[in-house]
Amino acid sequence: MVNNVPLTNWIARSCGLGYLARMKLTAVFVSAPEGGYTAYVEEIPGAISEGESIEEARENLSDALRMVLECNREVARLDETAGAVRETFELAAM
Repeated sequence: MVNNVPLTNWIARSCGLGYLARMKLTAVFVSAPEGGYTAYVEEIPGAISEGESIEEARENLSDALRMVLECNREVARLDETAGAVRETFELAAM
């Protein structure tokens, strides 16, 4: 949760990605030997962060996930074929 809002809803609002609000992702927090936590989203490669507390790691992970999604979108559009059709794709939560 970020500011009492579920992680997926917060990301959806901050990124304008309403479809993410329907998907539940798994955040994993691993205690680091030097202190703090490493965090990652199990379903999204590259969405990795850290923090001194689980709350801080969770907030940082939200930022990391947003950046991964934005970057993937930009890279995909660079390689897009002329005339490609783009539409919103919704995936039911598992």
